[in-house]
Amino acid sequence: MSRRTNAQATSRKNGGQHAWQRKMLTKLVRDKKAIFRSRDTHAFLQGMDLFDSKPELLLLLTDSRNCGEVRLRECLSMITGPDSADNIIAPILSNLMSSDTLRPLHKARRKMAVVMIYNVPGLIQFLAEDWAKCITLSSNETVCIICQFLIEASLSLVEARCSQDVGTIAKSMKKSTQIDTELSHKLCAILQLVDTPDLKMPSKPKTSAITAVCWVADLEPPGGRHDNDHPNYRDISLVPTKDELACTGRSWLPLASGENSCVQDLDQCLLDKNFRLLREDAVGAMRENITDPRPSKVWKNARIIGASCKDVRNPRGTAPLHFLVQVDPYEGKSMNWQRQRAFPPDGLVAFYDDVGKQHIMATIYVRMLDQPGEWLLHSGGPIIGVVFHHDNDVRTAISDISANKDINERFQDIFNVTKENRDIEEITQLKSSFKTYSLIEVSDSFFSYRPVLESLQTMVSVPLSQEIVHIERHHDRPLYLPRTVKLPSDFNSVEVDLDDWSNQSVMQSTTLDESQSRALGMALTSRVALIQGPPG
Repeated sequence: MSRRTNAQATSRKNGGQHAWQRKMLTKLVRDKKAIFRSRDTHAFLQGMDLFDSKPELLLLLTDSRNCGEVRLRECLSMITGPDSADNIIAPILSNLMSSDTLRPLHKARRKMAVVMIYNVPGLIQFLAEDWAKCITLSSNETVCIICQFLIEASLSLVEARCSQDVGTIAKSMKKSTQIDTELSHKLCAILQLVDTPDLKMPSKPKTSAITAVCWVADLEPPGGRHDNDHPNYRDISLVPTKDELACTGRSWLPLASGENSCVQDLDQCLLDKNFRLLREDAVGAMRENITDPRPSKVWKNARIIGASCKDVRNPRGTAPLHFLVQVDPYEGKSMNWQRQRAFPPDGLVAFYDDVGKQHIMATIYVRMLDQPGEWLLHSGGPIIGVVFHHDNDVRTAISDISANKDINERFQDIFNVTKENRDIEEITQLKSSFKTYSLIEVSDSFFSYRPVLESLQTMVSVPLSQEIVHIERHHDRPLYLPRTVKLPSDFNSVEVDLDDWSNQSVMQSTTLDESQSRALGMALTSRVALIQGPPG
């Protein structure tokens, strides 16, 4: 009885201590006035370990209403030396980057946590400077979780991909025998830490009977043509920049022959090639629409009159910073916006500055057509909400709002009175006083390209890489198939042994000929099979 009583007392004591550690973690994260002391570090990490739901912990630490980022920074500031990789860094990463938080529902929060930790001042520099000692003193699990963290940080942040410190750690990992070679290989491939072929510009374009014309620009490695031309395709902004649209030279594109390839890793080379070709397909159409736009796609006197972060569909919600743009009615006529396809959501528009002769790209975010007298139905001209994607463009838009503020207030006041009492001459004068652009609809299909391009930028490797990229034929039966398979009734319900496939036996038991039997056997014993007709 005494032993049982002692065990129960110990259990209650441990349970009480665990509950206290979880409560302390929650209080520190939610209470902005709480003070984090060095002695709280162990209890904070224990509290993270004791959270039953890792997605719930992730939500707690990344919720903007809490101070999770501050607490993580304070906890990581307690690092004292290489042994802290095991004691502090690894516990934080393993809790926030567990298998439970890999689910699609938690993807955005996990990315937020990775960015928060990467931006902790001095953390990456510490790992780079003391990595030799860290890798010696740390366990294999610690090294692997740090590598996984750097992989995800490099996929999310240009700063990580361009960081010399991250590159130093990646090269050290690649040489180490303490880490899974696949993980270190992925990190180096994302950072493109491979030898680049010596691509020298020839004196004139090459032609041959086998390959198509190779332009001089195609043999110059990517990077430096404009501010959105980068060697690493993950650094390329999906929405083209002013410099990119103004550039008169050819974009770098991979040749079918592969002679101008600048990525040695085959998986990354395929991802790079598909991204650049698909994006050029979208951007090429934009250039044509900007150079020679259809009259119905050009809107006059576009002026930026305000900004908002409100969700127009949900007044209690928030939305990305978007700018309100008003244009003159097309040819002075009212439009049936229910049937009109102009300004589609997620479509791209270009602001053409007649003075600077530059184009500023933006994405349409708000297209409201069910509020009388507002947005598209405004009597002074349709209003849309757009999102700018580059810092300089956002600064330009804010400057325009300031310049147009007084003029716009008077302009809106005029349209608050009845139509008969409006002063047409004053309206015309006010319009000439605005800072205006010509607004060109350059793409109403970019929304279909965007998710594919974003996925290509975040992919670490190609699915079924061995078959699709490396063209390797595996003769062993895939593990997800049983050894014996019963064919459908169209094949006389014959049972076949996939480990001992016999074309002769299949031909005798079914109506298949030799080539059909061979194709069926390949399809059943391969993860990837391409069967070409005839028939079919």
